[in-house]
Amino acid sequence: MRWNKKNSYSIAALMVLVDIELTAVPRLGIMLYSFATAQAEEVYREVAAAKSGSVYIAGGPHPSALPEEALQYFDYVVVGEAEETLPELIDAIKKGRSVDYVLDKAYHKDGRTICTPERPAVDLDLYPPFCSCILAPIEISRGCPWSCAYCQTPRLFGSRMRHRSIDVIARFASYHKDVRFTSLNSLSYGKDGRRPRLDKVEALLRRLAETGKPIYFGTFPSEVRPEFISPQALDLISSYCANSAAWHRHPVRKPGGAQGHRQGTWS
Repeated sequence: MRWNKKNSYSIAALMVLVDIELTAVPRLGIMLYSFATAQAEEVYREVAAAKSGSVYIAGGPHPSALPEEALQYFDYVVVGEAEETLPELIDAIKKGRSVDYVLDKAYHKDGRTICTPERPAVDLDLYPPFCSCILAPIEISRGCPWSCAYCQTPRLFGSRMRHRSIDVIARFASYHKDVRFTSLNSLSYGKDGRRPRLDKVEALLRRLAETGKPIYFGTFPSEVRPEFISPQALDLISSYCANSAAWHRHPVRKPGGAQGHRQGTWS
């Protein structure tokens, strides 16, 4: 896997799926790249200049959006979710079998670009959000129903929100000193993404508060849709979380029923 700090979250998830060694330069074998549009030109230059004789596989938001472009430099593109596609594709390549049956990928065959059919969306609870050797924020949900023109997420992960269960999230929270999440809309945890489900959010935060670890909720860019913010939602965050901004003098719930106070205003 081609390492850089900008694809560390992808690496953390992929290392659970396949046996990956990290490298700063192309090496002989099967080379994996995960990248966004901002890194595309640099990646393409590197692959075009490489003399390693590798089989090159691309994935991530940019190759998934423009597989034909990526296939000018790569042998295969994993389109969308990789949890099931990537292990199947690597296994077929290593064993010299046909890759035609592997879903959710693009490749060239007989001078044509072939895009195989989509597979059903994965059950997030079946796949760890990261490996113990490279930690990442916990992905609590995936997918988005809004289909904003500038955003690749619904095209990568579908328009139906899926969520990791509270039990699974709590298990992986045990790896962290403080607990952080990724989601397209944290305040819609447990719901369809079109309306908040604050009872589910509170159930998640209450369970994580039992660990005694600081919780940071809704802190990543684009992690909360503005129309989902309400006094009730802010009450929850300021009650359970360690976010630096909070309601003025709102009580902070702590494990065991103890309460403290935090000064500040939301911004």
